[in-house]
Amino acid sequence: MSWVEERFSVLPVSRAYRLLHPRPVVIVTTRLGERDNAMSASWVTPVSFDPPLVAVSIAPERFTYELLVRSGVFALNVPGEDLLWCVDYVGTISGRSKDKLRALKEKGVKIGRGRRLDVPVLLDSLAVLECEVYKKVEAGDHVLFIGKVVECYARKDLFVGGVYVEGVSPLMHVGGDLYSIAEKRFRP
Repeated sequence: MSWVEERFSVLPVSRAYRLLHPRPVVIVTTRLGERDNAMSASWVTPVSFDPPLVAVSIAPERFTYELLVRSGVFALNVPGEDLLWCVDYVGTISGRSKDKLRALKEKGVKIGRGRRLDVPVLLDSLAVLECEVYKKVEAGDHVLFIGKVVECYARKDLFVGGVYVEGVSPLMHVGGDLYSIAEKRFRP
């Protein structure tokens, strides 16, 4: 037995991404003409300070992919624990057959339009980043949409001094249908 096998469980490389969880989860919203859509995504990250760029990985078979390619705009809505049911809903239903945002509205979710872009935003989110597609990069079975952040805003009662206030955390995806929030803060 090698030192690796003595200390670690060797996993199939097809599951390597799970070792990078928990990850923040967002609700990606986009609009093309009169058609709105939303989907959950946890493969999302900042990638540049200047210009401010974020990336989200989306599979080409998703309806959101189709709308993003054609519209060139999207928003990343950062949900808290109270929007867990929305994350689950928009992540399990296809927007091709169901108007997911109308369904959310009917269940009491407040939905508005972006400040700068014509994209739907979830007003109950902790924060929103409005983005224009800056670049598209094929990455295996997904496409990485790199978005230039053109507007961003956070709930003023929950985001103070550049951080979320104590007791508030964006929702994190652990894996499958398991989620968490950050509960402990510390400094080195």
